[in-house]
Amino acid sequence: VRAGATEAAAVASLAAFAAQLLAATETIAATTRVLSDCLAGGRIRLGLANASLYLNMVGHVLIAWALLRQALVAARALPSASGSDQAFYQGKISACRYFFRHELPAVELHARLLYELDASTLEMAPESF
Repeated sequence: VRAGATEAAAVASLAAFAAQLLAATETIAATTRVLSDCLAGGRIRLGLANASLYLNMVGHVLIAWALLRQALVAARALPSASGSDQAFYQGKISACRYFFRHELPAVELHARLLYELDASTLEMAPESF
């Protein structure tokens, strides 16, 4: 993921997305360390309480990476493209832009809850449902 982001950073129109992806990978690394320490400390239920958020966070980064790779190919091909090829490549770049603006920011919210070891899911009594 980092290598792909670094490659995309060389294209001016994709540099901001590359920086955002690199930041998200660092967020995952920091969050993983916190969760690993929690699990290693014997607090397994707490460390796994929000496992679905962790999986969503990682999934978002992987989707962003795939979209950025596609946008990189499109940005390189776009100058010589015409007709429907041009529209196709522009669509790849637009899809990347949308995901990075609307979906990838969720990584920060998920990371914050994970980093803080939010126990809301553990504190709810079953009879309260």
